[in-house]
Amino acid sequence: MSARDPAYASQHERLLALLPSLWRPQHDEGGLLADWLAAVAAAQGEAAAELQNVLRAHWWDTADAALWARHYQADRRERGLPAANVREPRDRAELQHYPWVRDLARIGALLDLPPWQEPASLRENVEEYRQRLPDIVDAWRLGLTTPDALQRLVDAALPEDMAAPLARQRSRFALEEPVVVLRRVRALTAPPTVQQGDRIAPLARWRLDAPTTPGFVLAGIAADPPCAATATPMIERYTPGTHPVGIGLAWTGTLAPDQALRLTPTRRGWLARDAHLFASAAESAANAGRDPSANGPWQQAASLPAGRILSLSAAPDGSLWARQRTQQTWRVQRFNGSSFTAIEADAPDGPYLALCCAGDSAWLGTDAGLFRCRLWPQAGGLRWQAVDGIDGAVRALATHGSTLYAGGTDGLSVLDLDQPGEHPAIERRHVGLDIHTFLIDHDRELVATADALFMFRQGRCWRYEGAAVSEHLPDWQAEPAAAPGLHSPLPPLDILAATADGSLWLGGAEGLARWHVADGEGTRLEAFPELIGAVRSLVVDERGMLWIAADNGLFRYDGRDLARHDTEAGTWLAEGRADTAYPSDFTSMPRGHWRYDRDQARWLRWDAVQRRFADPGLADRRNAGVGAGADANIAAVLFTPGVRAELGQWDAAAGSFSAHAEVPPAELRLRIKADELRVVDGVAPLLPPPSGRSDERWRYLQLATAAAPPAGDSPWWSTEGQLFPAPARKAVLPGHFRSAPAFVADPEGEGQFDHLAFTYPPSARLWALLPDGPAVGIRIRLCLPEPDAAADPALIERVWKLVERARPAGVPLQLMVEGRIVKESTS
Repeated sequence: MSARDPAYASQHERLLALLPSLWRPQHDEGGLLADWLAAVAAAQGEAAAELQNVLRAHWWDTADAALWARHYQADRRERGLPAANVREPRDRAELQHYPWVRDLARIGALLDLPPWQEPASLRENVEEYRQRLPDIVDAWRLGLTTPDALQRLVDAALPEDMAAPLARQRSRFALEEPVVVLRRVRALTAPPTVQQGDRIAPLARWRLDAPTTPGFVLAGIAADPPCAATATPMIERYTPGTHPVGIGLAWTGTLAPDQALRLTPTRRGWLARDAHLFASAAESAANAGRDPSANGPWQQAASLPAGRILSLSAAPDGSLWARQRTQQTWRVQRFNGSSFTAIEADAPDGPYLALCCAGDSAWLGTDAGLFRCRLWPQAGGLRWQAVDGIDGAVRALATHGSTLYAGGTDGLSVLDLDQPGEHPAIERRHVGLDIHTFLIDHDRELVATADALFMFRQGRCWRYEGAAVSEHLPDWQAEPAAAPGLHSPLPPLDILAATADGSLWLGGAEGLARWHVADGEGTRLEAFPELIGAVRSLVVDERGMLWIAADNGLFRYDGRDLARHDTEAGTWLAEGRADTAYPSDFTSMPRGHWRYDRDQARWLRWDAVQRRFADPGLADRRNAGVGAGADANIAAVLFTPGVRAELGQWDAAAGSFSAHAEVPPAELRLRIKADELRVVDGVAPLLPPPSGRSDERWRYLQLATAAAPPAGDSPWWSTEGQLFPAPARKAVLPGHFRSAPAFVADPEGEGQFDHLAFTYPPSARLWALLPDGPAVGIRIRLCLPEPDAAADPALIERVWKLVERARPAGVPLQLMVEGRIVKESTS
């Protein structure tokens, strides 16, 4: 041991201090006593170093760490390098790639967690193994069956990229719960008096209790009287008393007796970027595993000659409506599947502040009030019409079922779209507030003005105060009533969203923030000014993921982590945990508590040391480390329902379908029943989602080849469900009547026809593919660095063995790799 070694120097000083001053040798003095003291000090110093190594080798946090390994230190000396510096990025990366696992493996053996050695492509190095151990221990500590524990277990099973920045080292996945994991098959038949065995006739209807869109299987039958051929079959969601009355999907072909048609609900993703509209590919057998609606690639579907698209909304007929801004004008554009058409007849003056499609109309918020455009007018073309009873600007629109909400200078207006008549009734809320954006979330209403954020629940009002960093002080201050003069420590807000984890997301020109419960301890307001720029759109999809359209790209929050999409490479880049900030590529810290200083127009973070809000001091990551396409200005993100149609064979006994060929979209037709008397063509084929209404029914129909009714005064319905002529009284059960006298029906409208009525000949067998309830399943969706790549089977087995051992008893569990189911447990 050299005299320069700290261990030698400290031991030598201690020995010298024990001797009397007269006998104490000087540091540069020679002689027998001095040499003997030096030898003893060297031996003791080396023993101290060995003791430190022994202690470090028996604690997982330092065992086998390259910084303490003699082999690694000797290797650096041979390369002429000084001791490793953990603050140097290159040295830090080298330390994390040190491959030896020796003492750490002995510690892991106590937990029955040996390092993974096979296959070679998934072999762990020491630092990856070190991160896996606390994940497993934390899962046990958190109770195994909790969502946090399941996240830890999945983290422990997935590989890590130790060469990447800290925010991008861990693999990405999403935990969806509760979710419908299983589907059951139900055979559907018409009332007994009009069926032949298990065959079903046009106009037959039934009720389905489904939390999500059901699928269907149609099997062909022979044209053997009294049965007819299965020609142009159609499935329709029928909601009497609403507009539209029905949305039907038909196939224009004919099913042979040994042939079946399967209709599976899908979705499609849309992005607005400047003046361009981008669409994900329709789901097919070739791309379903990539999950194209979530991963793209998004291809350009249409473009506008000038200006930019500000927002998107989807109509029930499959058309898209876009709010457009040019330097001189404002316009609303309708996309019919191939091109845009401006809706300019009787258009109001700009600016256009909000756009939403609901019921049978497109609704437009402007500075002059609310306007509507009928989607399927009885006469003339598409044109705008002012809505009476709403004064002043309308800045925000939202819909829920058959209710439209409009927020602006006149407070919040609630419109019932099912009410008959030209002008819907309007209910007023929060009169006197100038509303810029709002959110209806279950039993609470969140309303943002130019200066404050309010929450209304059960007749009470709270204002977000949020400056408190003590849990003894509330974030929300109770108020007698919302008033224009009140303030919140927030920037002006343009959009609000809520996710299933209880987070409230706030977006606007000053970026993104969320208010939530942090680690089960206390509430926090977290901002992301160093990562996400101005927020243009927030969308929560049916999987519970939050999509963030910002001026520096498209982001996604999966319940724990944030990811950014690189549009050029077609991949998702991990940006780390949402509750964590990353000052550098090798360091992390809790994101902490934030507030916005309007005087200085900047976000401030609570500094626990200085006990005040201060500049966060985080490096700008908004466009750092991404490809050229990751900083695209995304104005809007939207998901629309779709359908995947396949021809094949159906095994009714086993409930299994063997697909032989996919049906081209050109052979499918979407038919919109604007009312009982009119049927129009839709834009894009889709299976409509459930409406949520108690009187909703599904019907089996056939495309009508001739719309001319037979002679007579009795009401008559075509095979497509169109009514001829309009009855003088409330329509009876849709059927084909011989005479006008009465019929027999039960109060539910599902009863039996008497001998005076008959229906069309049975022409198909029909099964519904229903999501199984109750919706308490857990789905783990693994996200690959390359969405269309294959996952290693060993990796799938690792994840499954860990999470399947920990799942709650009786809860279905499903493991997906992107859009492909790889493991499933039903009990």
